[in-house]
Amino acid sequence: MDLLALGEQKYAEEHPLHYAATKGDATLFRRLLQKPELRADTDGDPGSGHDCLQTAIFNGNKEIAEALVTLPLSEFDWTRHPMAAHGAISYLASAATLGRFDIFKIMADTGNVDIFEGDSLGKTQLHHVSDVPIGQTPFHPIDDEGAVKIARFLLEQEAIQVDSEDTKGQTPLSLAAQHGKRGIVQVLLEVSRDPDSKDQDGNSPFYYAVRNGHGPIAELLANTGKVDCGVRARAESDRRSDQERGPTFTWHVL
Repeated sequence: MDLLALGEQKYAEEHPLHYAATKGDATLFRRLLQKPELRADTDGDPGSGHDCLQTAIFNGNKEIAEALVTLPLSEFDWTRHPMAAHGAISYLASAATLGRFDIFKIMADTGNVDIFEGDSLGKTQLHHVSDVPIGQTPFHPIDDEGAVKIARFLLEQEAIQVDSEDTKGQTPLSLAAQHGKRGIVQVLLEVSRDPDSKDQDGNSPFYYAVRNGHGPIAELLANTGKVDCGVRARAESDRRSDQERGPTFTWHVL
């Protein structure tokens, strides 16, 4: 059966656009998107382009993502997230968090998003690419190599603020050290002017690396000669307390 016909046949159960996005079939998706009655659904239900775009980001399907973000904003405004009021991060931030470099670059190149702007929590894209808790997306693996490429791309921009703080006072380096993102830490240490920055709780990247058991990252930071290693004992004590309490989980709305 023709794939286009199959996609249309699934309409009663699942919108054709979402069906194609879920299957990762970029050819079918682009063909369906040319149909006016389906294209009209991209900025709302059914067949929301928002769901399709998030699926494409999760699965790393740059062709489907590109087909959506290059539509006129009057047809599909992907720069706003319908769940933003409930804590959802932007699609650009989602691509950064998951290390989807190709999709991130496609979005940035549209010129429709400010890659330097912080969100309501003060997190920039450099924060998002650093803020990747282990186990955050068990069904959508994080591309660590892609995350490093995104970080390098951002650092090539003159307007980037490497040591900017979010609303909790954490820098991208602090988050990367906390979450064990060694590749990101290495990249940030090449340009960071303050590798020993303190957040609102008075904790440094070195403290977070030790507390979370990221020994190699703690060593990288210590080797700069610019951090206070005297917090090691407190960090190790806090780590033991964490282990006694058991694991905690961090949830993000993507």
